[in-house]
Amino acid sequence: MLKEERQAYIIHQINIHNKVLSSDLSVQLNVSEDTIRRDLNELAESGKVLKVYGGALSKSFQYPFQEGNVYAKEAKKEIASKAISLIQSGMTILVGGGTSMIELARLVPKDVQCTFFTISPLVALE
Repeated sequence: MLKEERQAYIIHQINIHNKVLSSDLSVQLNVSEDTIRRDLNELAESGKVLKVYGGALSKSFQYPFQEGNVYAKEAKKEIASKAISLIQSGMTILVGGGTSMIELARLVPKDVQCTFFTISPLVALE
């Protein structure tokens, strides 16, 4: 298998699972762990993954947003304020993650009784 194919496979696995283990990849790709480590180092140097001891993580999985670095924060607040008008007591609401959903969660009135489901711990904390 070519290096490019291995690295594409690694990226695909990280996209699916948010993490990979060097030992698992070694078995799956039938190459040495040293080969996997070199591939992970290259992918980390190019900014595609976050290399950790024993494997790699998705960069988006590892790093929560930094409050001061939110892109188009005012627009996200406006989206949230428009969306909050659609929410009524008794609703069950499924939301994703991300900074727009955090802004929405911040605007939910205390007297509204809803059930929210989210994949994001940061949204849930809000």
